[in-house]
Amino acid sequence: MNEATPPPPQASLDSYFTNLSEHPLLSKKEEQEIGRKIRAWKDFPKAGQQTRKNGRAALKTLVECNLRLVIKIAKDYRNIGLDFADLVCEGNFGLIKAAERFDPSHGTRFSTYCSYWVKQAIRRGLSNKSRTIRLPVGLIDQQKKVRNFINDFTEKNTRPPSSSEICEHFNLCRIKLSILLDADKSTISLDSPPPSSEESNSTLSDTIPDVLVKTPDSLASISSDNNILELCLKKLNRRERAIIEYRFGLKNKNYETLEKIGIRFRVTRERIRQIEEAALKKLRFWIKKYKIKE
Repeated sequence: MNEATPPPPQASLDSYFTNLSEHPLLSKKEEQEIGRKIRAWKDFPKAGQQTRKNGRAALKTLVECNLRLVIKIAKDYRNIGLDFADLVCEGNFGLIKAAERFDPSHGTRFSTYCSYWVKQAIRRGLSNKSRTIRLPVGLIDQQKKVRNFINDFTEKNTRPPSSSEICEHFNLCRIKLSILLDADKSTISLDSPPPSSEESNSTLSDTIPDVLVKTPDSLASISSDNNILELCLKKLNRRERAIIEYRFGLKNKNYETLEKIGIRFRVTRERIRQIEEAALKKLRFWIKKYKIKE
């Protein structure tokens, strides 16, 4: 069936659009007749050769006569992440699926029925193919509605809407709106060159600092913090200091659980927790005091 609606190549989109006029729109009566032939083929796999042939021909006709509807729907999803030709291609797959499932006995026009399948196929294509990070189909739909509202509001009021106005219109909280707007941003490869770089061989990854490499400033800061911690530990009594050192693995001691430290000091686990809490409170006080002095 894909032979009936090949994905329109970028270079021949105009030719593709022109060829659509060769296929006339179908009346409701014609759709019903074509639909019955498709159902006779699809619902009865063991049908005769002529029935299968008529069914395939009917499916081809139904699809080709509704390709213009795909173009119309695809226009609503432009500038979201896929080229227009790709949007049409995804919509055509949805059209084929709708044609295969169309049941004329329900009395529904095919254009009404297939619109859902075409939109779903386009949204799924946007979700799967337009981004490095895949987004839920529902989120893409909400982004489209917000984008259309912003464009319409700006055109009518000669200014973009505020966050409050967008939230009020869609009954959204600011956090949800922020998620929608952030998800709409495109991703950039770390292998791409920096915008302002004149070096052809440099990439964005070259501009990211290595947190594992200690700079002189960071080493000085660590040294200062260690000195302050050492001074503060001296403000604790011997048992408090030992418990803190065992709990946090300080001074080359191995990290130990409350229960293990309790066995070491011959007291309960709860008593060790109480001593630890009191010791930490003292440490916070003295660390803050020494930091202010610096």
